[in-house]
Amino acid sequence: MKLCSIVGIILVFSSCAAKPSVTLVGTAPESSTIPARSVPINPPDIAYEQGIFPKPLRAASVAQNPGTTPYSGQTPAVRLLSFEQETKALRNAGNAERPSLELSLSLTVVEQPDSLKKVVYDTLYGGMTPEEYRDRIAAQWKANYNEMWNDNELMATSSGSSLSGSYFESHDIVRLKHLFSVKRNWYAITGGAHGNYASDAVIIDLDRLEWIALDAFFKTGSLPDLWSRVEKLLNTNHKTMYSDGQMVGPTTFFVNESGFVFHWAPYEIASYAEGAIEIPVAYKDLSDLLSPRGLSLVTEP
Repeated sequence: MKLCSIVGIILVFSSCAAKPSVTLVGTAPESSTIPARSVPINPPDIAYEQGIFPKPLRAASVAQNPGTTPYSGQTPAVRLLSFEQETKALRNAGNAERPSLELSLSLTVVEQPDSLKKVVYDTLYGGMTPEEYRDRIAAQWKANYNEMWNDNELMATSSGSSLSGSYFESHDIVRLKHLFSVKRNWYAITGGAHGNYASDAVIIDLDRLEWIALDAFFKTGSLPDLWSRVEKLLNTNHKTMYSDGQMVGPTTFFVNESGFVFHWAPYEIASYAEGAIEIPVAYKDLSDLLSPRGLSLVTEP
């Protein structure tokens, strides 16, 4: 399938906010006051197959990798791997300038310990190294655009800008005493009125070396109270548009030194112009809801 077809799929997806079949870790369970349902941020499967967008994160833990060395409490050593590249078509599209493809990646590299590296790489890169992931992204985007640029009819009838594309991916790393988190941000331009973007995150419990879901931080039965507080903050600070008059649980959540950040992607509960919505809530403001494990994870000894 040519990329022009993929672009059409993505534009329909953006305008209609069709819901994918993926439910991300951290969305509210059925017992919550917020319905557990997939949220419209993931592009169609064809975009994954063609390598246009990153696949949804998959949870991994050291228990799934028995050959790894147990985490010894050493401070994680991490850095970012940067990659930028621009490719131009060999000929013009119509009477416009040559279309181009721009790629920019800033990827997490874990240098130690090996056990943490294994969990992070399995989750972020599907078991590949950052270098392998980088090369795969670049190769697949180039292959898709080269196929389009070799279409004589398409090149003759389209403008350079409509046949140009960009993909940007960056990682924000947070290191706490008991938690290691990588927030993945991506933005893609594949034609149309505007680009598409989203963020997700992997949050790893360093004591157990596993991806930790939101409900593990909180007492059993406390999520309805959590969502009630979050919804109050949401309605105070943003102009939202709920489907069926009911708030949809956040796409994902992040952690930092001071608290949780609950994240909704564009179109999920507001217009594209409103952008991604993030509601920060301090740990201290949720202390009555946190489970013993949750308290231990977010409290420095």
